[in-house]
Amino acid sequence: PVDVPRWDDVVDIDDVHDHTIKEIEHFFRTYKDLQDDAIQVEGFDGEDEAKAAFKRARQLYEQTFSDTQ
Repeated sequence: PVDVPRWDDVVDIDDVHDHTIKEIEHFFRTYKDLQDDAIQVEGFDGEDEAKAAFKRARQLYEQTFSDTQ
């Protein structure tokens, strides 16, 4: 998050407190429970992987919606 003091020192997943990681993991394990969908959390990656995932998502978005604009 931008301009949120709590996250000022967080650059990589290793900068996030262990308990916060557990809370995030718990959220992802349970947020689909009411829809009876299975979710599998396989762990967390670092900054480089996050940037690569964002880049891939943006490319897929542009490929999918470039003809509709």
